Amino acid sequence: MPRRIEHVHELEYFAGGVPTGASFKLRLNELREIVLQASDGHRESVGGLAYIGLTAYFESFFKDHFGSMVSIVPSLTTNLAARGHETHIDMALLTKSETDLRHRLGFYLAERYDFGTPQKVNAVFGALLGLSPFSKDEATKYDRVLHDRNLLVHHGGTYTTSYLKAAAKRFGTDEPSRAYWDGLRISPNRFQDDANLVDSIGRKVIKSSHAAISRYVQDNGIVLRGARRKALEYSQWWDE
Repeated sequence: MPRRIEHVHELEYFAGGVPTGASFKLRLNELREIVLQASDGHRESVGGLAYIGLTAYFESFFKDHFGSMVSIVPSLTTNLAARGHETHIDMALLTKSETDLRHRLGFYLAERYDFGTPQKVNAVFGALLGLSPFSKDEATKYDRVLHDRNLLVHHGGTYTTSYLKAAAKRFGTDEPSRAYWDGLRISPNRFQDDANLVDSIGRKVIKSSHAAISRYVQDNGIVLRGARRKALEYSQWWDE
């Protein structure tokens, strides 16, 4: 059966049809509200679950933003290739669809990358657009968030000897006796503080990447028309 080439709407360049920044900010605000509305007896449990969601949504934010940028301006992949990064996708996946999926190629490529740490995010975005989403200070702070998130996911928040050893400097003391007896609690204030951290980083990424792509397009004589042009404008959408 021949593949249908249909008109592409500008929102089809985004995961779920929603600009990445707007989607992430919506999820972030939902988590903030859930934590604020939690009853007294469940605040720390809800805080821990929301904390896991926070890091999951933030990793997805980088993956989806990468996917939409490459889909809007596919020639950005030359920057990746020039720096030794992966640019191959499984073409067999595309042949299984009856519709033209060229406007989603960036998302297929995004599946080949790991956006799970500040260092990996900086490496990918640095190669793609010359950007470092995480400053040194932000990377240090978010590494701590991920350290705590991993304890919640893999140990239910119960302290382990390896966690306490790694966190000794942050705690100001090394108390291995707390392992398997005490545990991590995410208070509402702690959650809101770290939500503000990712909010600040996410907003910066949305604005700086739009500016970088705009420069790239202009410097390389690329003319974006129709849906692609509108999609690039929508890519800077971030609800304040």
